[in-house]
Amino acid sequence: MSINSDEVNYLVWRYLQESGLEVSAFALSDESTVQKFDKRYGESIPIGSLVNLLQKGILYSQADQLVKQNGDVQEDKFYDEKFSVFHALNADSGINPPLESKDRFAKIDPNETNEEVKDKEGDHVMNGDENGHDTKDVKEQSPDFIKILKKKFTFEPSTYSDFNPTASTVLSFGLSDARAKIAVILPNSEIKPLILNHPPSSSFNTSNDVTILKWSPMGNLLVTGVESGELRLWAADGKLINVLYLHHSPILILKWSPSGKYLLSSDINSNLIIWDVTTGNIIMDLDLLKKNETTVHNESDETINLGIDATWIDDSKFIIPGLNGSVLVFNIDNKTPWGTLIGHTKAISSIKYNKENSMLLTSSDDRTIRIWNGNGFNNCSLLSGHSQPVTYSDWITNDFIISCSLDGSLRIWDINFSKQTSIIVMDGVPILHGELSPDKKSIAVGNIEGEISIFSIDLLLPDEQLKLIGEYQPLIPNDDLENNLITSLKWSSDSKDVVVTYSHSESVVVSGE
Repeated sequence: MSINSDEVNYLVWRYLQESGLEVSAFALSDESTVQKFDKRYGESIPIGSLVNLLQKGILYSQADQLVKQNGDVQEDKFYDEKFSVFHALNADSGINPPLESKDRFAKIDPNETNEEVKDKEGDHVMNGDENGHDTKDVKEQSPDFIKILKKKFTFEPSTYSDFNPTASTVLSFGLSDARAKIAVILPNSEIKPLILNHPPSSSFNTSNDVTILKWSPMGNLLVTGVESGELRLWAADGKLINVLYLHHSPILILKWSPSGKYLLSSDINSNLIIWDVTTGNIIMDLDLLKKNETTVHNESDETINLGIDATWIDDSKFIIPGLNGSVLVFNIDNKTPWGTLIGHTKAISSIKYNKENSMLLTSSDDRTIRIWNGNGFNNCSLLSGHSQPVTYSDWITNDFIISCSLDGSLRIWDINFSKQTSIIVMDGVPILHGELSPDKKSIAVGNIEGEISIFSIDLLLPDEQLKLIGEYQPLIPNDDLENNLITSLKWSSDSKDVVVTYSHSESVVVSGE
């Protein structure tokens, strides 16, 4: 059982409003986060909750005085109907001695002069305790300390981002005007970002946003995709190498093959293309939603989302989402699937292949996670527990995986026993994004309100495999509060920094250490 300062502030704010003290309520609202709690819990918190909790605390304090330490009732004592909050505090102080008032919280003696007060204050070390220790260091060493993630670099609202896999200080990000940029995020760097231009939209009143971009495994090439379906291939120095144009709708998925020789691209209409990056030739072109010629389809038919992820096994095989929750395994020289994995019933959110144990991890909007044997791709484990669609999952080790969901929970699973080993629920706020650090020691998650949380991962601690170590909350203009969304969340290759892009507020690189 616990209550934090934000929750106390909210109850006090509600009390002030209910009492008609509007000015005081406004001042508290301006200096705290009570508006966030009111939006989330306002309708479920009854009127008079603060007074109700205080009354119950008074009764508990009185009852505590009537019971001996061995549990026997003291029959010589009786309930006092006039027992007040001050009686309760006085009685409790006999059991739990009050904290000593120090420094700026010390009581002021009315007989002391200002000079005497200054002399006393001078005996204390700035930002330290009476022993001269830095209180900041003491707080950070506390097991309950949660730091605010420090901003290292800021840039404009963006549509997507990706760190270079071989140069951890090189960042690329896409913008909403058919442009992308490559920036260096060294301290005090005066290097101007490289600007990568796509043609603007040819249609009136339509944009040509960069929807996705991806660095090659070696970090020497960058591919950017826009709403029109055009792909452009760039060198790391910003030089245009090739234009790949066959898609005619926004690009949703980009995946490089392990060697960087091939590129898989898929658009929102599930048209998939395998490109030979060296020549720009098309190796394979698949229409996963190819319509039957005898079936009539209206232009108003909704776009069917098969999934938002894909992966390569090696340079000759890849795995993609299929119809009705299926997962398809292809060879690049054959348009007929080499294998079809049946189990999920809705769109696929994650596809992760583990080369070390030759096993495949998939998660879905059907709220389940499945583990497949890589040799024959038989379903060998079903993990269920999330109450809403799973938005992210990945391998931590060969035996453990991690997942997050719209149910607001973050979970670790042991695949050998098909059981959950750890769970953290983030106030029930849906988690939209998740990203495991390259060293597998941390995970960053972003919720629907734009807040970022970083958790450390330690599988050797049974009761604390996940621990919150840092948070970041964006500064959002009031006009864009409801429209602001996290558009991407990525780790740097050295697992030290996290980049978060927002649709309507400044995007940031924060320290993830």
